[in-house]
Amino acid sequence: MLVEGKLGWWRFLLVYLGMGIGQCMFEQMVVPASVGPGSAGASNVIFGLMAMSLVWAPMNEMSCILILWVHPFFFDLTVLVFSVIMGTLRCLTAVLSGMSYGSVLDWRLPEPVFRQMIVGYHRAKQFSESIPVMVEYLRTYTDEAPRARLKLAEILIRHQRQPAQARAVLAKIPAGALDASGEAYRRKLEQWANRCQVGDVIELKPENW
Repeated sequence: MLVEGKLGWWRFLLVYLGMGIGQCMFEQMVVPASVGPGSAGASNVIFGLMAMSLVWAPMNEMSCILILWVHPFFFDLTVLVFSVIMGTLRCLTAVLSGMSYGSVLDWRLPEPVFRQMIVGYHRAKQFSESIPVMVEYLRTYTDEAPRARLKLAEILIRHQRQPAQARAVLAKIPAGALDASGEAYRRKLEQWANRCQVGDVIELKPENW
């Protein structure tokens, strides 16, 4: 409201869109060959408006809301204090993101938490929703993967009608990784997938899970 009040709505709109377009042009010039995700998005525009407010009226107060869990807290901060807080948080986020992407922190979700999430999905009969979590579990905890692959293959055959993907999942179980009962269940799943494969199931090329 502070910037819009000084500029008027149509000048404010031009400034907002101009900063957004300029930011996108700068990104394309800096990383013209980039095809991966990642963009400053509207954050650049928001921080640009914050900078304008900081120059024009640093001691003006603004109403803020902080939600902790489900409890809202209302308070007032000056533009200067708010800008310092947001700038500090942004810098910390950038540093921590860079560290995690660089595998410096090497943080991962604990294995029991992974298992609880998967079990929770299955108890709720949300088998499709559990697949991305199970795939990430396979990639993160390779030692525990053989038994998890059996369950994932079962879901792919029984609930998703993806026998080819199930066969690809089972094929990655190393020889000797399963006990006798697990090996017997693996053969049963492979036979089940083969029978489904002969039917009228049309399936895309299996992914590398």
